[in-house]
Amino acid sequence: MSMTPAPRQDATSLQSLATARDALLARLGPIAPEVVALRDALGLALAERLTAPAQLPGSATALRDGVAAPALDTVGAGPYAPAPLPSASAPVRSGEALPHGCDAVLPPDAVTGEGGRLWALTQVAPGENARLPGQDLAAGAGFAEAGWRLNPVRWALALRCGLAEVRVRRPRVAVAPGADPDAACSAALLAALLDSDRAVLRVTEARDADLVLVPGKVAAGAAGIALVPAASAGVGVSGNRPAILAPPRPEATLAVWLGLARPAIDRLMGITAMGVADTAGTLARKLVSTVGVADLSVLSRDPFTGDLSAWTPLATGDIPWSALAAADAALLTDPGSEGAPAGSAVRAMLL
Repeated sequence: MSMTPAPRQDATSLQSLATARDALLARLGPIAPEVVALRDALGLALAERLTAPAQLPGSATALRDGVAAPALDTVGAGPYAPAPLPSASAPVRSGEALPHGCDAVLPPDAVTGEGGRLWALTQVAPGENARLPGQDLAAGAGFAEAGWRLNPVRWALALRCGLAEVRVRRPRVAVAPGADPDAACSAALLAALLDSDRAVLRVTEARDADLVLVPGKVAAGAAGIALVPAASAGVGVSGNRPAILAPPRPEATLAVWLGLARPAIDRLMGITAMGVADTAGTLARKLVSTVGVADLSVLSRDPFTGDLSAWTPLATGDIPWSALAAADAALLTDPGSEGAPAGSAVRAMLL
């Protein structure tokens, strides 16, 4: 498949990653929304704000096992001055609706039975150990914005709100087969990265795609991008579709995915944040990179401390496959920096 490179003012020097990315994103915009059943929407990018059709909870609900009570009836109650509870008071389990007139839950050991009725041994405030009507979500309150992914928690809230379907944006992305025999590994990696993201639909034909990823070599003499180890990457058009060319090595493909493909897919989904930042952590040792280029760095969990939030840099820029295989995460360094000292906070894409 042929690919027409984007125009470049200076074919003898590397353009910045930001310039290449801006040229790509200028061709892209949020795709048209589609309506899907909520059961099929987990992980997809929302095209609309989700709101609660009615207040939640609809009535006071217990947050623990105990005895439901009107808080006002417990005022002044103590071990030596038990307060009588009305007939509406009754044992409840966590998650159950409270009887009418009750707005709190007494712990089981704070209630005694005597003379055929229940007595409170302590005072509780309105809403104590309970969720009052509308305290979780008011009617019409939003709980997920357009451009957010419908993660498991938001999905469960949508289910609890009674939503049956939602509007989402799910980009269709093709991996061009290409004629370069050395690009088979890159093509497989791109396909795997796409398939690992529920918010993206990988299609076979470029004509059906919103974006085309082309693994292979650029033409000799073409200007590249200040993205290491993918300096020979390119952006342009494949047929009439926006396209990204990924050099035929897996580490270069990963750099292209972080620096170009993921931001492009986010734009198609209507997500404004650029790139992927799946997890936060701190560097266990200094990360060194080259000023003026965006370096790919691969990281592993720190094997010495056992701290799952500590990342050990394995390699930067020129990455051997042994380091790539041992990596747990990857990130792109800021082209304007020389890296980051030990203890710096970083965000990385989990591999």
